[in-house]
Amino acid sequence: MNAERLALSAAVLAALTFLAGCAADPSLTWQRELVGTSYIDQTHDCRISAPNANWTFKMASIDFGDGWTILNMFRPVYNCVILIGVSQHSQKDLETFAQVGTFIPREAKFTYIAGMPCHYSAKPMSSKSVDWLVFVYKFVHNNVGYVISCGYPSQWQGDETLAAELDEILNSFEFVTGPSPAAATGGAGRASAGEKLVRVAVLDIVDLPTGAPTQVTRSLTDEVQNQCMKSGHFELLDRREFAAILKEHDLQAGTMGSGQLVIEAGKLLGARYLLTGNLGQVGESSVIYLQVCDAQTGQIIRTASVRCRGSQDRLLDAIPSLVTRLSAPR
Repeated sequence: MNAERLALSAAVLAALTFLAGCAADPSLTWQRELVGTSYIDQTHDCRISAPNANWTFKMASIDFGDGWTILNMFRPVYNCVILIGVSQHSQKDLETFAQVGTFIPREAKFTYIAGMPCHYSAKPMSSKSVDWLVFVYKFVHNNVGYVISCGYPSQWQGDETLAAELDEILNSFEFVTGPSPAAATGGAGRASAGEKLVRVAVLDIVDLPTGAPTQVTRSLTDEVQNQCMKSGHFELLDRREFAAILKEHDLQAGTMGSGQLVIEAGKLLGARYLLTGNLGQVGESSVIYLQVCDAQTGQIIRTASVRCRGSQDRLLDAIPSLVTRLSAPR
């Protein structure tokens, strides 16, 4: 490992130190493997892939307070380092997890990874007289806190090739057992994998900052509707009157997170399930998030998210993969 990579690793590792304390060596043998350009970790319930063979993987077990670094990814030429870390102790929720360590919640942005709510922050750092850009993503799944830290020399900021590869890597992250948002809210009413969902109301995707639909998000909603119909996994209701019905009862698609509002909207629309979503921005990347809620229980049963850069056409191109993930959750 050259001096520049050592310096960058130190900077990224500093960002990854997310809890204080001293963890003992693992008492179990982690079940994980490298398969081609993918890392699969059964113990920590995750997998991640590189977009090409230019990325190298190194499995790790480095103690950082209450967490472990489990994977080191490196991209030559750009001297880009990605580290994956997991908490040692149970994490109850994202907000609590985000309050500790070098991550700064007040500077964080809200986004999604693998369909799960995620906090993101970026910070400039210096090491060995070199300036770096370091990005930190924190999220919680099944009471495990995950941290993805990425860093590279600031000279590569704005490089389209590197940015596209990083988006692909973050899009590839998934849980081995699949996301289970319903479990976090009680688990009742969760549709089984592959089950066709009937009487599904597709509501307008909204702009995340404003909570309202835009011309772009309406185009994305139309494409979601088209792809759901093509998939054969959804029986859709006619959505032409949805906006008027919700407006008449002072309800908005942007407020359909989960809970009682979902139940109320489901009754008004005659829906068994509600499919909602939002479009947000993280740096120069757009993030599309979709979720399916059970209108009888108000619980989220399926989620999916994807990052992409560029034009509206690229956003539309990302919809088929999102619908596929909603159609056949792991």
